[in-house]
Amino acid sequence: MSDLYFAKPRFDIDSPNYEHLQNLSAGYTIDTPGGSLAGALQYYRVEAYAREADRDAACGMTAHPDIEYVPVASVSTEEFETVGCGYAIGHAYFEKVLDPIIRRLVERLSVKIMDISPNAEGSIAVEDLSIARTLYIIEAISRRRHVTLEIDGIAVFEKEDRRTINATRTFLRRRIHLHRLPTLPMWTAH
Repeated sequence: MSDLYFAKPRFDIDSPNYEHLQNLSAGYTIDTPGGSLAGALQYYRVEAYAREADRDAACGMTAHPDIEYVPVASVSTEEFETVGCGYAIGHAYFEKVLDPIIRRLVERLSVKIMDISPNAEGSIAVEDLSIARTLYIIEAISRRRHVTLEIDGIAVFEKEDRRTINATRTFLRRRIHLHRLPTLPMWTAH
């Protein structure tokens, strides 16, 4: 991923929403004062692009009024684990950027799955992935010796049509199956 260009979300400390963050209760919603910003802090991720011009074009304000993207030369180790793909499905560089991200995601899922008893039931691992500012939740659900992957796409702040989300979900199912490790239990996807 050293050949990629990164954009990072920057949060407006002067936002009136910022002062409410410390007082949020566990059950906050987007409509709770400060809740929208708290949600955005979890939603927006560092994005990767194949070309500097593409990264620069994606920088600027987001759909959330307190967040903008800025170009960065590098990312921290912590941020690196959650780097998302800035391109939407169908873009010429989509697969080039997404492929190393998917490989790391499958490795993390594999470790979590292999640490669980073969007879475990229910959700055993969850990873999320940002693609074109839409969040995809990948959940591994164990049913005895089979692992089912359920994938859903959520566009909280950015507007994305359902057809694009569904096409990306289908792509992710196929790509995750291509990268799975042979030692994993049988995977199926929904």
